[in-house]
Amino acid sequence: SPVLLRGKIYFDEERLGGFYPLGFFYQQALQANESFLWNPSYYGGFPSYLNVFGGFLYPLHYALFTLFSVLTAYHLAIALAVLAGMVFSYLFGRKSGFSKVGSFMLAVSYTMGQTFGAFATGLSYANGFLVLPMLFYALLLVKQTRMAWVRWGAIILGSAGMGIGFLAGFPQTVLYGVTFAFGYALFLDLGEGGSLTFFKGLDFFQKFSVTLCFLAMLLIAVFIGSPQLLPMLDLQEFSVRVHGYTASVSSGLNPLELVTLILPDGMSIPFLVHGTPGFYIGVLSLFFAVSAVLFLKSRAVWFFTLSYILMLLMAFAVPPFSWVNTSLPIFSRVSGAARWLMIGVFAFGYLAASGYDLFFWRLEDLKNNVKFRRFLCVVGLATLLFFFALVGVAVLINFFSADRELKTYVLSFLLRGREL
Repeated sequence: SPVLLRGKIYFDEERLGGFYPLGFFYQQALQANESFLWNPSYYGGFPSYLNVFGGFLYPLHYALFTLFSVLTAYHLAIALAVLAGMVFSYLFGRKSGFSKVGSFMLAVSYTMGQTFGAFATGLSYANGFLVLPMLFYALLLVKQTRMAWVRWGAIILGSAGMGIGFLAGFPQTVLYGVTFAFGYALFLDLGEGGSLTFFKGLDFFQKFSVTLCFLAMLLIAVFIGSPQLLPMLDLQEFSVRVHGYTASVSSGLNPLELVTLILPDGMSIPFLVHGTPGFYIGVLSLFFAVSAVLFLKSRAVWFFTLSYILMLLMAFAVPPFSWVNTSLPIFSRVSGAARWLMIGVFAFGYLAASGYDLFFWRLEDLKNNVKFRRFLCVVGLATLLFFFALVGVAVLINFFSADRELKTYVLSFLLRGREL
């Protein structure tokens, strides 16, 4: 991409064989004023607009692929989506009462956990990234304001976020994000304090005004996304995405993958563990998140903590929570359940922001807290052990690399029974 990546591109099997050619076909069709609904060059012909990685029906994509070269348009679309997701994460943090730095930490933590390598990912993942913060910000606006025009604006904003997700987002993460947002709407309605009069008359409408606004957003978004959703649902039975697909292609995460909490998800230890997106939010953010869980008692902290734990249990396929992924309609037709973590990381980021503000506002009180002192001792000891572990691994790798016979023996042991 000449504009964003100094003339370079990311390359691997998916990008070179799928994502970039898909964008090239889309741009060629636009330039030739031809239909992009059917691609005659893919096998015997294929409705490429139904591919979840293209977003052909999204107006912003239409504009970008019309105005710029294919690689610039592709990466610029990713950059704009990720930037929008970060901005709305920050705005949600500020609306939640966090400081500017705490809100920034929420945005950065969410970004690092889901799109740390955003330019190297599919365009649909980036578009799905912005859905959750837009929805949460819109729902909180509905909860906190009494002005009708602001609530209508929030409904439009939330509808736009979900509509973008339905048109151009990755369906699985959009589905998970919308589910999480529904839970947040119920949490706001069942919360303490405040009364809304957006729906006047019946107590039910007053009590569940945020949830009803969420349902209104969903209905509008389904209408916006219907050109993409309806054909996909109609043709789904001809794909591999049948009921029970999730259970057949995925299993619970390896517990060793928890190491990604302290190391970036690009890290991998051959034959043992591969990094998993959704865990890593930075060591400092992890420290603040744990601090919030241990020392900050509030309804919001409990909600986001329990939400993250629930998504963690589903990602690890722990019964009975795994039933959602294996048996519940729609959820049982998507891919690996580990992608719950890509949504759960938003809750993780909220806890990190809470922990930062806890330190910022209550540091003097914490200094006199015996439990907090013990917590700092444990963190310090863990950091020291981790440092020595890294040094030990470096020494072992150097020793291993220098001994050819040992290297041959270990590789033979690890590769036994495998066909190369």
